[in-house]
Amino acid sequence: MTDEQLALFEPHTTTGLLHPQTSHLAAERFHLRSGTCRRRVLQALAARDLTDEEMQMLLAMSANTQRPRRIELCRAGFVEATENRRRSYAGCWSVVWTITDTGRRALAREE
Repeated sequence: MTDEQLALFEPHTTTGLLHPQTSHLAAERFHLRSGTCRRRVLQALAARDLTDEEMQMLLAMSANTQRPRRIELCRAGFVEATENRRRSYAGCWSVVWTITDTGRRALAREE
């Protein structure tokens, strides 16, 4: 696993040295939360392949939270699209996502 992949699960901030302490605290809280959300998305996909909409409903997570976490996991090589498609509640075809072997190894290290 690369350092970049491992960093997805580590708390970090994106604020600069000149930002007030409250900005640093808020950034740390945000990244800890998004790290937890990434873990939840990855754990859901470890149980079974899901569409974005299915993940959102299963995890009680908004689309604006779930989808960026899934994209981050894809970029890290933990999640990938399958060739399967399922209909959403609106009747549109949706990509079915799956966890990769790299994603499974990352989860195993976390648990």
